[in-house]
Amino acid sequence: TTVATTTTTVETTTTTVATTTTLATTTTTTTTIATTTSSTTTQPPVTVTSTSTTTPPTTIPPCDALAGLDEVNCRVTEVQRVLVQTSPSDVGGVKQHARLDARVQSLLKTLDAARSSHGRRAASKLARSKKLLRGFIATVQRTVHGPAAERLLDQALQANSDLAPLRPSRTFSPRA
Repeated sequence: TTVATTTTTVETTTTTVATTTTLATTTTTTTTIATTTSSTTTQPPVTVTSTSTTTPPTTIPPCDALAGLDEVNCRVTEVQRVLVQTSPSDVGGVKQHARLDARVQSLLKTLDAARSSHGRRAASKLARSKKLLRGFIATVQRTVHGPAAERLLDQALQANSDLAPLRPSRTFSPRA
């Protein structure tokens, strides 16, 4: 939160200038009236204070606004984005980078299949998604070290905690 305060002081000064008036009466007498008026009025300074408050926008991480499989899918997509941005040397080489990428691709496909399935098939795809995610996390913990591992595990562990309580919908199950 940023607070900016601006103070402006304004002084008002009024000045009246002297004037001379000449009146002519008859041809023999001339009367001159000189009037000099001088006044200065100084009013007290006027202080104008304006305060503006700037509040940084509140941003909700994009995945936190979602729920269920959508939230898990978002987090796994974030893991994939981090993996693509990470150089192969940070994760143990090109071969290991390709393996991790293949695991994430498989996990995303299984999550999509779990979302579009019903009944037993949805339950089995959901269980497979949980297993694939646990395997990805274990592989990263075992083979990747340093900041690259932290970045990958951050979203992966959140996805795991979001995926753990999910159960398949029984609405369209043949035994419901």
